[in-house]
Amino acid sequence: VPALRLSYHDLSARLKQLFAYCCLIPKDYVFKKDDLILWWMAEGFLHNSTTEKSMERLGEEYFQELLSRSFFQQVPDDESLFVMHDLMNDLATFVAGEFYSRLDIEVEKNVRKEAFKKYRHMSFVCEKYMTYNKFKAFERANSLRTFLAMPNVVGDDSWQFYLSSKILVDTLPQL
Repeated sequence: VPALRLSYHDLSARLKQLFAYCCLIPKDYVFKKDDLILWWMAEGFLHNSTTEKSMERLGEEYFQELLSRSFFQQVPDDESLFVMHDLMNDLATFVAGEFYSRLDIEVEKNVRKEAFKKYRHMSFVCEKYMTYNKFKAFERANSLRTFLAMPNVVGDDSWQFYLSSKILVDTLPQL
């Protein structure tokens, strides 16, 4: 990671912000470029008053810049899918700092409930059925701006996951 940090330091401030946000992408997660650009747009990262370009166009340009610097890799058999190398993912997690958190399928036991108070951006990998107990600790995460559900299968529109209604009724309104 220290050697890769040199590549990160060479980025513009905007690209640093966009790359840090990518720490929400789980390791070995295959994603679509358009999805990532939409996430950036939803966060307000692509507003630029100095140009007439659309947010989509700006997002495309920023993505291509990160891709050309090998921050992302194209999936070999599909030109529309991308992945972050594990080391790049580690770098994104490192530079993102303490306000970002990614919860993989198993919530780590060593995550203190107090830590949830400071998080602004979180993502989680979806299981087929998401139970309330997994998200009980989120009750303290009342400063979240992002609560991103990452589907297990990208590109399969038939794949669905189900959230407990208790999560929707009790937890999400508090966030």
